[in-house]
Amino acid sequence: MNKLFSRFEAQIDAYPAALPTQPPTTLSGFCLHFARPLLPWLFAMSGLSVMFAIIEIILIGYLGRLVNRMSELGPERFMAEELGRLMGMAGLQLIALPIISVIGALVMYQAIMGNFPQRIRWQAHRWILGQSMGYFQDEFAGRIATRLMQTAISVREVVMKLMDVAVYISAYFIGTLWLAATQDARLALPFLLWSFAYGALLWVIVPRLG
Repeated sequence: MNKLFSRFEAQIDAYPAALPTQPPTTLSGFCLHFARPLLPWLFAMSGLSVMFAIIEIILIGYLGRLVNRMSELGPERFMAEELGRLMGMAGLQLIALPIISVIGALVMYQAIMGNFPQRIRWQAHRWILGQSMGYFQDEFAGRIATRLMQTAISVREVVMKLMDVAVYISAYFIGTLWLAATQDARLALPFLLWSFAYGALLWVIVPRLG
């Protein structure tokens, strides 16, 4: 296991030799500046989250269909007609989901979680070293170090929540809409109304929190 962990941990260079450049001043530009070298791994994490959500939606949809099939076919015909689908769903539940979970955990915790903030700290540290003496005279050393440490963690959290949690929720929500619409298009309307209302609420309230 240690070799497996080490292989993933070594995929991202936490101490790049290239000279750092000044990051943009906007939030999105600032985060993208540090996240750009890790985009393949971040997209891999997002893809695994989408796959996990899709499989869960498939299993939930089949569970609802399974109840109807059991009542329609009866005990005699049920196993004969549904055995193949049951085996497929069992494969998704017992094989596909655990594999995706393990790979996702390796990508997230071994490759990204530790290397991402450390890479940001290293780049920010090298950029700060190029500042003038006046910059350090006007700031407390402890405050500079604290900002550097906190910024690295904050950027990682913003990027990973966006690329992992937000992507998973979006995929799950779209899958739920599709699942409801396949039964009756009108069943999807409450989900759409709720999403618009929730989005409008966030649009109004979140800016005021700052």
